[in-house]
Amino acid sequence: MGFGFPEPLIPDHVPDRMADFMDWEMNLLHNHDLSKIAEATRKVVAYLSFRNQGPPRQSAQ
Repeated sequence: MGFGFPEPLIPDHVPDRMADFMDWEMNLLHNHDLSKIAEATRKVVAYLSFRNQGPPRQSAQ
């Protein structure tokens, strides 16, 4: 059983970003590689930051 994303997370351009959303979901929920989970988490945070505040900041790595 699952649940849908809250409405504010679903932008008008979902069809254009569906592959990204599915990739994030797969890595966050089903991957056992912590580096892939961390990468997906950074991508989700960057996406949400961009939607709420403008372009995401580049992290120093």
